[in-house]
Amino acid sequence: MKKKLSLLLSTAMLANVLAYTGVEVFAQESSETTTKLTSDAVKREEVLPSIIKPGVPEKIYLDIDSYQDAMEKIKKDLNTDIDVPVLIASDSSEIKGKLLKGVGVTLYKLTEEESKNKRFTPDSTNLLSDNKYSIPSENGEFVVPFKHENLKPKDKIGICISYSIREANNEVVNKTYVTEATYIGENAQKIGVNGKVDISKVLVGLPSDAKVEEVEKIDSSTAGVKELKLKVTYENKETIFSIPVTVSNEEVLDSSLRISGNNRYETNIESVKRSFKEKNVETVIVASGKSFADPLSAGPLAMKLNAPIIFADQNGLNEEAIKLIDTLGAKNIIVIGGKNTVTEDVEKQLEGKNIKRIAGDDRYETSKLIAKEYGASRHIIITDGKKFADALSATPLSKKIQAPILLVNNVNSIPESINVYNDAYIVGGKSSVSSETENRVKEYMKNKNVYRVYGANRSETSTQVASLTKFDENILVNGNSFPDALSSINLLHTGGKNLLLSGKDRADKNVKKLLANKVNYIIGGYSTVSKDILGY
Repeated sequence: MKKKLSLLLSTAMLANVLAYTGVEVFAQESSETTTKLTSDAVKREEVLPSIIKPGVPEKIYLDIDSYQDAMEKIKKDLNTDIDVPVLIASDSSEIKGKLLKGVGVTLYKLTEEESKNKRFTPDSTNLLSDNKYSIPSENGEFVVPFKHENLKPKDKIGICISYSIREANNEVVNKTYVTEATYIGENAQKIGVNGKVDISKVLVGLPSDAKVEEVEKIDSSTAGVKELKLKVTYENKETIFSIPVTVSNEEVLDSSLRISGNNRYETNIESVKRSFKEKNVETVIVASGKSFADPLSAGPLAMKLNAPIIFADQNGLNEEAIKLIDTLGAKNIIVIGGKNTVTEDVEKQLEGKNIKRIAGDDRYETSKLIAKEYGASRHIIITDGKKFADALSATPLSKKIQAPILLVNNVNSIPESINVYNDAYIVGGKSSVSSETENRVKEYMKNKNVYRVYGANRSETSTQVASLTKFDENILVNGNSFPDALSSINLLHTGGKNLLLSGKDRADKNVKKLLANKVNYIIGGYSTVSKDILGY
């Protein structure tokens, strides 16, 4: 005799709104009520939204399950090895694990009261991830990106795991389990040569009954940025954390590796002073400090001419900037942008020098003119002109392959003249530079190579570029704030450096890997990039 049973997997997360569909399979007679399904026995479709909309009076509550109990029940239902995180590192913008193809996984932020009462209401206000996500992989491994910007150490995250089962009596049972994960802060450490790390200060927000062990001790006998690996055991599950530790002979690193000022203009001046010698500069580029587009377009030209980029504001250049230009010995000035961007006051302030202005009707036309001014190159780099992050990340690639950067908006901003280049590099995903724009580039390039370099987010895009450039030093900037970050271009004058994007208080794990055992510069003050990332 055979028992009729089926596992029906759904993208909806709440029991009373689960939309399910599936096919039946047969298993040998057994006391178990479920069996493992092959991927061809699973169908998924989206029918109804899976979260409550704001303003709906009737609330739905979900219980928060014990982690161990939930894992046992889910493993029994799915009849396969499973892995669901219980601790989430602050350098993560996604969670990874393993369940079964088609199972729904959604993340919600829990309040202290909800965590205490083990009950919460899922809605759009506490939703952290795509509520219609279902596992696509045949082996059940999943990666779920989530919004982490407003999370802080000790915050609790509810992980909803949802599926439906057709039991032996042909009854369909909707299953939704909610497990609780803790968001863990990571504090970068700074110690002296031959010093020791106080492990108790490294991780913030750990549950009181979590056990912490060093995977291996760092070598503190030499200076540099080392990687400390800790193993944390909680709920019978092991989680590995990697934390940068700066080992130095110096008591204070701020003055040598952090470049900052009281505002963007002071930071800009400091970046120039750090990178260029007195009476050794022929040309200075002046661009607006209020807008990112023109300085980014001008970056490759500045590197080619060994010219610093100095910021002007609505009143032109400040006194310190004018004095610095004279100190550098510059005779030639290139002003980037129209008179609404950089006023005519600049020409008056620098009277007596050779001044040239490069300006188009908008940032895209200006970008084309700068690329023309750059001159011959085998390569062209194309990035989104509406947001600064990808264009900033592309700057080290420009240094590496000696190529101009072209800012684009849509297919109409691609000039047919790009066919003069041997190949093109698009930096950024399809949400930044669309497939239609890419196809237009390929059309004009006429069978020449068109590459795309991108990551899941702006930080990952910067690490993807770094994997191509392979420079030995790094510049760390806040990828969510352009004012200070723009001055990082000046630091590339003294040699190739990877330009890595982080948040104010956290860096993604891929960024941390690149920071390990390297010389790392930080652009901006502690309100832009805090000490938590590198310890200085």
